[in-house]
Amino acid sequence: MNLKDPAVDVLDNRNSVAKISNAYKGVPEEMILLFCSYLRKVKHKSASQLENVEPQRLKMNWRTRGNSNDCGVFCMRHMETYMGDSSSNWTCGLHKESMTQQQEIDYLRLKYLTKILLSDINQLRKKIIAQTEKFAKKISSRNRCSGKKRMGEKDRKDLGLQGFEKHLLLCSYVCF
Repeated sequence: MNLKDPAVDVLDNRNSVAKISNAYKGVPEEMILLFCSYLRKVKHKSASQLENVEPQRLKMNWRTRGNSNDCGVFCMRHMETYMGDSSSNWTCGLHKESMTQQQEIDYLRLKYLTKILLSDINQLRKKIIAQTEKFAKKISSRNRCSGKKRMGEKDRKDLGLQGFEKHLLLCSYVCF
């Protein structure tokens, strides 16, 4: 929801031609009403303008027809990269629907999984680290030329992960 230039953008990886009201069963409109109710309570000047805005689904090159399983990964990527730009100015770094896109989605799933598992607020973090260390020792004693693809150093650097996070990510990637 854009308060400066009243607009409501719907970001959905599904490549659907259905009307927004049909596709989302009135949820965007309900969200607008609830948000505007809040804005009125805090006496925000954009409340009345935003209330009359019709939600628009952004047309993104990476929308999919055949992928109904990865909406959470798409959602996380959209939250990371969308800054309110028009769809022509915004790219989240994903290719059009293809095997390449699926590899990117798998990579992002692993990135988000690693961040969640190693978060300081994860109450099971220490147990996960211990299990991963045990697993890492087990695989390091095996022949490393098993034929499985391993993530390259550049990929790990691109994630911005350090120390043990890289190790966990590598172990997780081997298991994928």
